[in-house]
Amino acid sequence: MNRLYLFFILICLVFVACTNKPDTKSKEASTTNNIKPKQNETEIKWLGIEALEESVKKAPKDILIMVYATWCEESKKYHNTTYKNADIISYLNKNYYTALVNAEEENTINFRGKQYAIHPNTGHNEIVYELQARSIPSLVFLDKDFNIQGHKNGFTDVALLDELLFQYKNNY
Repeated sequence: MNRLYLFFILICLVFVACTNKPDTKSKEASTTNNIKPKQNETEIKWLGIEALEESVKKAPKDILIMVYATWCEESKKYHNTTYKNADIISYLNKNYYTALVNAEEENTINFRGKQYAIHPNTGHNEIVYELQARSIPSLVFLDKDFNIQGHKNGFTDVALLDELLFQYKNNY
């Protein structure tokens, strides 16, 4: 009797776990307004962080910076999943400037009139601390004036990134 009861509970848990998946289709389209990507728009247009200031001067947009490390599996997962979503690609390319920052960049980074180098105690480039990135990977959302609007630490799937892009989007 005990085994039958445990088997029944196990079957119920499996059923609940398999049917309790979030509805990501409706969330994925919330900020993209069903924008369909252009035929040739198959990847995000990443800029170097040093190019952001000039780009924003020409045409103001919000900014998304991803702080990553080459060894980080979650950083790689972004590029293999979230950043391959056609709606995310289209929305980011239209509404944001995007930049990648290697947390362990050994070369000096010139950004907003300052120079950032490797911190001797941590091995991370000091730009990581300026951006207040508290983990790898980390997304940093900035407005056109380079004010930090928010952060997202760790991996982010398409549905959550879609919500964050909507949350931090400014209208210029």
